[in-house]
Amino acid sequence: MNRKSLSVVEIYSHPRWGIDPEQFLHLVRSNSVRVALLMGSNHYPTGVTYSEQTMRRVVEIARQHQVLILENDMFSDLNYDGGKQPSFKQHDPSDIVVQFGSFMASLPPAYGLGWIIAGTHTRRLMTHQYTHGLNSGDGVVQRAIATFLATRSQDRHLRQLRCTLAARMQRGLDLVAEHFPSECVVSPPLGGFMCWVRGPIGFDSTGALLQAIESEFSFLPGPIFSIEASFRNFVALNFSFPWTAQNETYLAKLGEMMHGACVKKHSPA
Repeated sequence: MNRKSLSVVEIYSHPRWGIDPEQFLHLVRSNSVRVALLMGSNHYPTGVTYSEQTMRRVVEIARQHQVLILENDMFSDLNYDGGKQPSFKQHDPSDIVVQFGSFMASLPPAYGLGWIIAGTHTRRLMTHQYTHGLNSGDGVVQRAIATFLATRSQDRHLRQLRCTLAARMQRGLDLVAEHFPSECVVSPPLGGFMCWVRGPIGFDSTGALLQAIESEFSFLPGPIFSIEASFRNFVALNFSFPWTAQNETYLAKLGEMMHGACVKKHSPA
């Protein structure tokens, strides 16, 4: 970014409702924004899906101010109810949204190919791809995925995957309710596998991670999701894995760390 004299402007994404279109408008007007990287469906790491009203308004603002939206749609297939997820692209009559997705979240890593719906931007992107030698030469993998999709195996696979993720998420949420302090707030995900938790005010998630690593487990501390290192007392938890006694113990240990922060907060000076 610095090489091209560009800077990044952060927009807050509410853990229940997503971004505020009027804040988006303010940032666009105040910072001469030209490109916005947004994720409105099963947002990472909160799991929230923006309302269609929010998406429509953001696209309208982007069109009026000529801001190109790069929409990360990688987790839209992982919604628990299996319904059609809204997207910025579906509210885009003027080709101001370039949407990209991937099989990375639903198939094994070897089949993690991505795609881009670029409309009038396609030629420019393809020119950039070949100019920089980004042709992956993955024809065999593409044919394998095409066959998989053609036989509708993907539909069955996604149904099973959604049920599995929903069950694992519910188990994780139950454990969080059991082991974490009552003052913690969880962003209830509608899909995907990430759980976003606001810990006690005195909790330092980065410091807690260093302790966790010593006990051979880890999590994602909130500050890594902010260019200004915000969300000091937040954690993002990956609940995609099978629940074992060991994994449940690790989550309980994280809860103990949070309880410790509560004790320090209420201790006399």
